Amino acid sequence: MSQDQQRTFYEKGLRPAIAQLLPVEVLEWPSSYRDEFWRATGRSGQLRFTTRVVPKDVVSSLADAIRGCLLANDVPWHEGLVILHQVRGVKHSSSHAPTAFDARDQLREFMDNNTLNYRRLRNAATCFVDVALTVVSDSRKCLAWQTTSHFNLVREVLGVPNQTAVRITSLGSSKYTRDMTSHLPEVSGWRIAPGVRAAGKYGCCYFQGYTTEKALTARPEKGRHAKFLECPDVFKGKADAWIDSLYQLNVNAIESNLSTARMEVRVPLSQAKYVLLNVDEGLLRSSLVKIHPTVWWLVVYLFYLPFSSDLSLF
Repeated sequence: MSQDQQRTFYEKGLRPAIAQLLPVEVLEWPSSYRDEFWRATGRSGQLRFTTRVVPKDVVSSLADAIRGCLLANDVPWHEGLVILHQVRGVKHSSSHAPTAFDARDQLREFMDNNTLNYRRLRNAATCFVDVALTVVSDSRKCLAWQTTSHFNLVREVLGVPNQTAVRITSLGSSKYTRDMTSHLPEVSGWRIAPGVRAAGKYGCCYFQGYTTEKALTARPEKGRHAKFLECPDVFKGKADAWIDSLYQLNVNAIESNLSTARMEVRVPLSQAKYVLLNVDEGLLRSSLVKIHPTVWWLVVYLFYLPFSSDLSLF
């Protein structure tokens, strides 16, 4: 949205709607977009906006109230306004065996825990759920996806024809991205936005595969996803202690951590309890490479990690 559109939304839609629903709380909302923008601007020019919390009994009425206020103020795009409701920070909050019974029970429990009405939303075309399948080695090895397996996994998991699977796993496809593991071309994860024509029998709108070892160094900062070291830190003498800590983390991981392989699909709510339940075990075994933890953490992972995009020395 442009600045003018944001100003229109706030002054003619959002704040008037809050005034209707919460006449006391709205007294703490700046009266204009310009006032809020000025409040959020620090001395250095950096913006820091605040989060406004509204009572849960108001949430169901808020979207219609915003549309009504925009209509009353002759804003032409009020009719197409939709609200994105995103449940975040709940990864691993539900875990179950890949059976239909467990998938059904866990999905309903997840909906209840997040105050969502399953019966009301299950047929909604705009309600999606991320479903994951984690593969763990039965011989205490670290796992990674083979690049050559992407085609077969897409065909199996999404339930699409061979020709479609070839199209959306080709390097020239704008729908497909490979994420090499430790800079090894033959070992990589993937990210695929299949589009409507390749959504498959579950209506998948996003499909990805990756390994889980980066959880040990995950720390979002400065637009990066993991721990990192910059050149000025090296000049200030901070590199030795940082690298020692990284090395010790990897040494400890040899005994206590395994890198697992995970697939995630984003599907309509109505399909969430069916997807990833019957993935062929033989296909999974042939799609993965097994690496000894010592080799993974100290040779493959540690050697390449300082030069990766997420964790770089320079």
